[in-house]
Amino acid sequence: IKTNEKYDFKSTTLINIINYNFEGNTKSIRDFQLVDKSDGTILTDKIKIYIISIPLIKEKLYNKTELKSYEKLLLVGILKEEEIKELTDKEAILRRFRNDMEKASTDDEVLGLYDYEVDQEKLRLAMIDEIEKRSYKEGHDNGYKSGHDSGYNQGLSQGITKGKEQEKLEIAKNLLKEGMDIEKVSEITSLSIEEIKSIK
Repeated sequence: IKTNEKYDFKSTTLINIINYNFEGNTKSIRDFQLVDKSDGTILTDKIKIYIISIPLIKEKLYNKTELKSYEKLLLVGILKEEEIKELTDKEAILRRFRNDMEKASTDDEVLGLYDYEVDQEKLRLAMIDEIEKRSYKEGHDNGYKSGHDSGYNQGLSQGITKGKEQEKLEIAKNLLKEGMDIEKVSEITSLSIEEIKSIK
């Protein structure tokens, strides 16, 4: 932008078509703008956000409530063929849309794009599955190794400690056989007098 040149903001519209409904919502289409929560000021009128609830449109159809054109268009992909024909026969734009949809559904290029998307999704899911399996195996193996190593080290430590205690008892027994008094044996082996008396 040059100095003193006005920037021309283009408007942006975000349309979210959802197959569920927010609790308490009774409108099939809700529109939103960016608003400053602190004072309620609308920040821009160049960004519009729409949320369209398919279940509420279906409900209107089955309750025989008059549908708007955009609601009819959204139902074309969901309804049975007879219902689509009945809806689209009433308005020229909807008939054109139905005809275009029918052509697209037999067009090899369009079907190829769909197949490509399906293949990509299958590939993505397979990769996620492989990563989950690998992560599980690594977690399992690491946990097993960690537990094994920890158990081994703990057992080794306990074995060494028990072996040293056993060795002290054997030395004390031999010193007592040689006639050494209990207090001196206790001093040499670091065993208590009670422990020495118990092996006598």
